[in-house]
Amino acid sequence: MKKLLISLLFTVFILSGCGEENSVILPPTDNSTGKLVLKIDKHNAPASVVFVEASLTRDGFQPISSEMNLLSDSTANLNLENIPTGLWHLKVNAKNQSGVVEFTGETDVNVLANTVIDVNLTLYPIPGSTGGIQLLVSWGGSGGGSEQPIFLIIDEDALDNGLQFNIAGGGIIPGGPQYFSDWDVNDDISSETQRSVLRYFQSHIGSTITIQSGETGDEGWFAPNCIPAKWISSYSNMDNTCLTGSEQQLAIRNYVGLNGTAAIPSQQRLDKIPDVRPLRALGLNRLIGKVVYAVVYDSDLSINYDLGTPLGVNGNLQGEILGVVAFRVNEVRTLNNFSSSTLPEVQITILDAASYSNSNFMLLSAPVPASSSVPNDRIAPGSPDGYYSLGN
Repeated sequence: MKKLLISLLFTVFILSGCGEENSVILPPTDNSTGKLVLKIDKHNAPASVVFVEASLTRDGFQPISSEMNLLSDSTANLNLENIPTGLWHLKVNAKNQSGVVEFTGETDVNVLANTVIDVNLTLYPIPGSTGGIQLLVSWGGSGGGSEQPIFLIIDEDALDNGLQFNIAGGGIIPGGPQYFSDWDVNDDISSETQRSVLRYFQSHIGSTITIQSGETGDEGWFAPNCIPAKWISSYSNMDNTCLTGSEQQLAIRNYVGLNGTAAIPSQQRLDKIPDVRPLRALGLNRLIGKVVYAVVYDSDLSINYDLGTPLGVNGNLQGEILGVVAFRVNEVRTLNNFSSSTLPEVQITILDAASYSNSNFMLLSAPVPASSSVPNDRIAPGSPDGYYSLGN
């Protein structure tokens, strides 16, 4: 049966303080609070969904929740008020007329003083319900470094010396229009512990360019969905336990080099990494409007499709690194005039990677391909057909 994927857009703002629009913003205090606003597109909501409920929970604090009726409420906003700053767990339920939850999704959010952040959230059907729903939560704001970046991995099929790109953000063609040089991508200084920003990206902050994303079965973009304990030196080098919370953030920061070269996991700790999901058109499309912070490899990543096992789509992340990059994804476009398996081109705006050095990193709940060749999801914006899973 063909699956139905419906987009329901929530735009969420977290604002600290309680002053008027033109009031002076004071430094945060211990009792700083924020406000969460979910802007709901009622017209594109599934017909069965009548109530939307959002709740925030945190150890040592009273839960904060609010619910709206899509049929009777005059406003399209769902508000959560007086949120103390700090890390909260957000859960969103979409219910039918009888109050039965049909779709649900949850994620951790960090409420910061005087800061607006970005978060991705996907709602999926409760077992026994029908259809599917993708919920993209965009935490509106434009300040560099104020948004939580999505942690990705990119390999030589997207960024490498000799690879085509478009310096002006237009389309890529078999003849270019431009090619990355060795210097552009740090090819002359690549190493297993290299974590400097790629030179082209460091010298072109604010520029909009178009880059590639590889081919089906030879993807160039990957979304880790399990950050293993073995990325922290105090754990065994074979420990693939998926970390959460502060330990997850510590492990990511170790891997991307923000905790220093000595904290970067050894090569022995980079094999058989669970749940490293290759991005095809549908996964890439989920990145539109989001900030990405990625580690770039100087070679192909090897992906094994051990579906139905704890490793899942697991990756070998051993090898030399070109460095890191930060950017915002603007567009995902079908790349024509290449092979029948060529994945979309991606227009990005280059950001200052250094401005995200103190950020909390998010994971992209990406679709899981059924195999290295199925689905051949190369036409933007992508199709849910043929995937092993649309995400967890």
